[in-house]
Amino acid sequence: MAKFALKCGDSYGKEKKGYLASSRIRGHWLANYWLDLDERFYPENFNQTSEEFFQVDNQLRILQGYTTVILQKTYEWRLAQRLRERGQLVIVDCCDPDWLSSHSSEQRKNDCLKTFDNADAVVVNGKYMAESVKKVFKGLVEIIPDRIDLKTCYPKKDYQKEEVRSVVWYGYSENLRVLEPYLKKIINLGLEITIISDKFFQNLILTGCKYNPKEKITFKVWHPETINQQIIEHDIVFTGKDLDQYLSKFKSNNRKLTAWALNMPVAENIKDLKRLLSREERIKDVFNGNKLVREKFDIRHSVYVYEHLINRLIYRRKDAHMS
Repeated sequence: MAKFALKCGDSYGKEKKGYLASSRIRGHWLANYWLDLDERFYPENFNQTSEEFFQVDNQLRILQGYTTVILQKTYEWRLAQRLRERGQLVIVDCCDPDWLSSHSSEQRKNDCLKTFDNADAVVVNGKYMAESVKKVFKGLVEIIPDRIDLKTCYPKKDYQKEEVRSVVWYGYSENLRVLEPYLKKIINLGLEITIISDKFFQNLILTGCKYNPKEKITFKVWHPETINQQIIEHDIVFTGKDLDQYLSKFKSNNRKLTAWALNMPVAENIKDLKRLLSREERIKDVFNGNKLVREKFDIRHSVYVYEHLINRLIYRRKDAHMS
């Protein structure tokens, strides 16, 4: 039996496993390389309804025997409290600042904070997240950035064309507000843009464009089995940079890392986009980006950091009991 249990946020969702980016990146990909980690905690794995599955007593029975339970974007504070009472370590893994009113409903914020109160450590994916969580959590805080399972990054872009004709943006529809300020300038460069998301803009108004927006913008529905092929059909990935400086501090770079792993050049803004119109610049961007991903953002690095963190928590608990 695996030593460690990982409960992913997508176990609560109506969509199939693999659709929620945070669970895929910080859960399923991690489990692919961590033999001591079990992340098969979904109602269908136990032939239970969601109502039965998420009852605290039932969860305690299912999680019996694991030395450590990692809650990835799941804020079950009553469960966390009971787990610690019977001696299990609890780690909360966050990739969004759900403890802040600026990002969460009051209920979710309060559940998050109560779960922190019953955790041995909190893991976040960036330094601004760490600085923020330290204001509300006095325990151990560890930064483990979003990383990539390189085995999932296929097919890859194999050739950079001389002329740039199309760019692609992908992400959750709630982040379309980040893309919107750039759309007119992208269109005015004569470029086509494909948007891959769960939904399209509800109300998009673009006036005074040099080209007809309807002829330049294409929408496709995101699907885990087709997304990589759809990305590499274009010349450049355009991520856009959040113009809200406060919100931008908490943004992950996982879309950029995914693009580089697929051998795609990445533009964060219009200045980048204009630079990457040069084939030589695109080749250089892909070479440097792909090298960075392989050296620093391979998901296997996160396995090592997590194992080290758990060992530290075990020693801390032993020292506390001895003192």
